[in-house]
Amino acid sequence: MTRTGSRGPKSIGAILITLIIGLITAYFQGFSREAPRNPRPPIAKTEPAHKGNAPDDRSLSNKPPVRPSSTKQDRNEPRPADNDRTLERIKGFVSFVKDGDSLVLRVGNEEKEVRLWGIDSPEGNTRQPFAEDARAYARQLAHRKNITLAVHDRDQYGRLVGEAFLPDQSSLNEQMIRAGWAWHFRRHAAEKTSFARAEEDARQEGRGLWQDANPIPPWDWRRDHRPKE
Repeated sequence: MTRTGSRGPKSIGAILITLIIGLITAYFQGFSREAPRNPRPPIAKTEPAHKGNAPDDRSLSNKPPVRPSSTKQDRNEPRPADNDRTLERIKGFVSFVKDGDSLVLRVGNEEKEVRLWGIDSPEGNTRQPFAEDARAYARQLAHRKNITLAVHDRDQYGRLVGEAFLPDQSSLNEQMIRAGWAWHFRRHAAEKTSFARAEEDARQEGRGLWQDANPIPPWDWRRDHRPKE
């Protein structure tokens, strides 16, 4: 007969000890594998800026602010001529009116002779018809007035050639044509379309010298009345 009763409790005890040791070992192994609760965040890498692309703060701070440009014309400035070729603008006082297209302008202490650009009035020194009427109208508009002269040139006599603007900013040159006391001098101001329109208007209305059916242009009068040598 085989005896088994004496080995039973020892075998069971050994099995329990083995299980307990295995559970403890498994527990500690699992704990050591856990990740840390507060991992350190990765440090972001920054690329250095290229010198050609990155603006220099110092250069920006030294630049003056950009001011918007103004396209509005000063209300006190005369309007420009068609295809404006003004060389300079002179302000002065009309001290004398010689005839319908020439005057004397006082600038400071200096007297400057002026030939009105783009117009031609009857000749006074050779007693052309309507010459005195033209001079009287020019005196009425400009004598003893402060004007602005837009200088275009100097003629062979040293006179300033330009367009004179009255205190109300209207053109004396154009006013003389529109009233019928001057021709549009196309040879010197063909591009001045407002002068051409003013002359046509004066012709149609029969104003000034256009009362005459065939008034003689000053350039023809000068040719026919040159002093005999």
